[in-house]
Amino acid sequence: MEQTSDGRPCRIQYRGQVWQVCVVEEWLETGRWWQEGSWSPEKVNHLAAEQGAALAVLYPQWFDLYPKPAEWVEAGRWQIADNIVCTSDTVGFYALNAERADEIAQNLRAFSPELPPTVEWQVSVPPTP
Repeated sequence: MEQTSDGRPCRIQYRGQVWQVCVVEEWLETGRWWQEGSWSPEKVNHLAAEQGAALAVLYPQWFDLYPKPAEWVEAGRWQIADNIVCTSDTVGFYALNAERADEIAQNLRAFSPELPPTVEWQVSVPPTP
């Protein structure tokens, strides 16, 4: 088990060509909410804001089961054609407030040449002039 810079426990895993960082404390908290039936978009949004998060990277299909916080704006998606590891072949990138959506979309556009050819990408936010 690793630690974040402020001492919180986290897991850092290398999967394929992606580093996955999960702050265990928050992950466990949202898991408890699901088990208790107390999960809500407001609680998730509050937790993300409390932790200073600007971006959520999630499988869009999760929002078929749990509503997306109203403040979150989808900035883009990656779809993995030859997926064998991920739960879903599509991952979404969500700005946790509208003010950050354009910046995140620009970063996704800038990074897109680094993606393998089997990953299709799309940006949901139009480029700013």
